[in-house]
Amino acid sequence: MWSSTLPTGTVRDEGRGSRTYPQPAQQSGRRRRSDRQPRAELEAEVDRLRQEKRQADAEIQRLESQVELLRNQLERHHESKRAMVDRYERVIAELETAAATAPTAETTSAETSKRGLLDRLTGGLF
Repeated sequence: MWSSTLPTGTVRDEGRGSRTYPQPAQQSGRRRRSDRQPRAELEAEVDRLRQEKRQADAEIQRLESQVELLRNQLERHHESKRAMVDRYERVIAELETAAATAPTAETTSAETSKRGLLDRLTGGLF
């Protein structure tokens, strides 16, 4: 059973000593109306945060797609470089094989030292 003389810990009535008493009915009515206003503000804040989350999710998706495209582009670039290196290694191996099997021409050591490897190899082949 409720009693206005028992302490409740909600409002201190200065005229009655150190005990606390419930708030009068008028104040609690005003409080309920003021509770509605923060609730509306909270709902607006929740809506705003949801919208920001949707925008952030869309941005994340866009960035993940862009990262995937860049990874694919980088992989194609690496494949191209590997193909070029393989091609040059084959060309060098063919030139070395051809130089080893080509007839040797009598040249002086001074001439040989002035010519580079490819000059000597192509000179013997072509």
